[in-house]
Amino acid sequence: MNLLFRSLYRSVLAGKMWINTCNKLSLHQRPLFYTSQTKMTLDHSKEAAEGLLAIADFVPGQSDVNKKYAEAFKKEYNEEYDTTSAWVYDALNILVEAIKTAGEDRAKIREAILALKGYQGVLGTFSFTPNGDGLHEVSVVQIEQGKPRLLKLVSVKAK
Repeated sequence: MNLLFRSLYRSVLAGKMWINTCNKLSLHQRPLFYTSQTKMTLDHSKEAAEGLLAIADFVPGQSDVNKKYAEAFKKEYNEEYDTTSAWVYDALNILVEAIKTAGEDRAKIREAILALKGYQGVLGTFSFTPNGDGLHEVSVVQIEQGKPRLLKLVSVKAK
């Protein structure tokens, strides 16, 4: 049986408890873990996460756009960026692109966002569905020495 646990920002400590519980139960299969706050979850779970397979929104340094953002963020704020800052950065840049295309009409801005395909952001390549879902890549990683190591980048294509 495969296990999947998802940890969001508000449940980072729940993620730590889940990882520790799986280790204590000596499960034959380690759980597959999804978190949108990989760094924070790893900071809390420490060595308990070693060897864990996870799905992450991104792995720092996985693309040129990501590397440039990391360098600029570190230079400006003298610290590593977090997932939330990357989400906001991508969202605002997508909005700016839509406004450049559509002008200030809200309905046209929405249409421009929905028409966006292949936007190269910090978190990956975004394309939008007619429903407004911003599909992008996710990273399959394994935790080694407390850090996510990229195993595979999985792209979701908008139809």
